[in-house]
Amino acid sequence: MSFLNRYQVAYLAHVAGLPDAAIPMAVAISAAESGWRDDAIGTNPANPHCPNGSNDVGLWQINDCYHPQYSRTAMLNGFCNAQAMLSISSNGSNWNPWVTFTNGAYQRWLFAGNDALATAQARGWELAPDVIPATSNIANAPCQAPPLPPPPPPPPPPGGTQKDALGAGVTGYASQLLTLVRNGVSPWSAAGSIISQIINNAGNALGGGV
Repeated sequence: MSFLNRYQVAYLAHVAGLPDAAIPMAVAISAAESGWRDDAIGTNPANPHCPNGSNDVGLWQINDCYHPQYSRTAMLNGFCNAQAMLSISSNGSNWNPWVTFTNGAYQRWLFAGNDALATAQARGWELAPDVIPATSNIANAPCQAPPLPPPPPPPPPPGGTQKDALGAGVTGYASQLLTLVRNGVSPWSAAGSIISQIINNAGNALGGGV
């Protein structure tokens, strides 16, 4: 979309739910990470965790390899990016995932974060109606990638369902066992016969392989 100003970035963090005390840091890190551009995309080379490389996307440069639950489309939405930042930072209590925090690059932007918070609080967070760009509207994109659909059930074996292939099922085997016993076969022999039948039917149903 575009370049945002410190007040817009602060407001996005605020409406995402970040505590006011953490907003100066969020604004400073966003400046150091993306230059307050909600369309910023940085590329990273392959590493053992991300063998195909990765991209850092949006205001807080959310990495698409380490955080695959967030789609690129969503992370180019300022509000969604702020929500991801909120979660990754544990509500603003842990900024270690951002290199610009660990290397201190954020420090030169803290003055802007403090100014943005003070100005917004003085106005009661009632900023101009156009303070949030249209692309930051949550309605423009889901903030998380939709869950993958469940895998389809395995197909039945050729010639019928797996239950058919294995024989008559539990009820059928019990009936056969009772009939054998009534005909004078000892319970142990009858049970052995049924077990052999189950094993043979299972082998026929499952086919080749080891």
